[in-house]
Amino acid sequence: MLWWVLGWIFFFPAPVMVLIWRKKYTWNIKVKIAVTVVFWILIFIIGSSNNRSDTSSSNMNTAPKTEKQEKTETAVQSDAEEQVEEIVSEPVVLTEFDDLQSVFCALSYNTTTEDVETMIAERGLEYTAEEYNSNKLTYKIARSADVAKQSHAKEGDNVEITFTQDEGTFLYAEYFNVDAFKDAVLYSYGTYWDFREDASNNTYSGYYYHSPGDTQGGTTIEYSNGNSKKTGYHPCNSAEEAVSYAVTAE
Repeated sequence: MLWWVLGWIFFFPAPVMVLIWRKKYTWNIKVKIAVTVVFWILIFIIGSSNNRSDTSSSNMNTAPKTEKQEKTETAVQSDAEEQVEEIVSEPVVLTEFDDLQSVFCALSYNTTTEDVETMIAERGLEYTAEEYNSNKLTYKIARSADVAKQSHAKEGDNVEITFTQDEGTFLYAEYFNVDAFKDAVLYSYGTYWDFREDASNNTYSGYYYHSPGDTQGGTTIEYSNGNSKKTGYHPCNSAEEAVSYAVTAE
């Protein structure tokens, strides 16, 4: 019974042949042969008809496009590309940098706390320096003392630079532009938001630009425990490029 059911489902000519040729069938041998031949001829005719239909559909799909169709598709593609270009904001390329921006651009992995204090004095900027329990020393630099506070500060452009408390080794820095509400980052190592590297010159060391709160479209960070996280930190080739993006409003 199982084979009988499977035969009707997957290859119905087989059970038809059984019905035609089974012993209790009343037709003689000539009738059985004639019916068998006619049956298989009908099967081949139906199969050939389906193949011609499939071939015709394929030819229709691969037929050469008319000039009008090509122009229409080109116009649609051009519109889509223009929409993508509108979404991606190009940075305002800066040729000159203000006092805070120039501090950020002068930073490197070898910058020391003495270097920072010298730059602050040369530019007449305000700053605060706070030590934290996580073995960090953070400088916050601004044009006014109210903005340079590390808590309850007024809103304004600023630069934050973080070192290790014991050795004074550079960890990371951030320039924040209040008008564009974006920042430029130089990351060496340490715990900085989604970054969690224990040594300098790692995969993620470098410059980035970022919009606070943005968690998509930037670098995907792979952690040592096998987890990964998408971020809104976009890598840049230089401090100047990162600052240029940081001052560009969306």
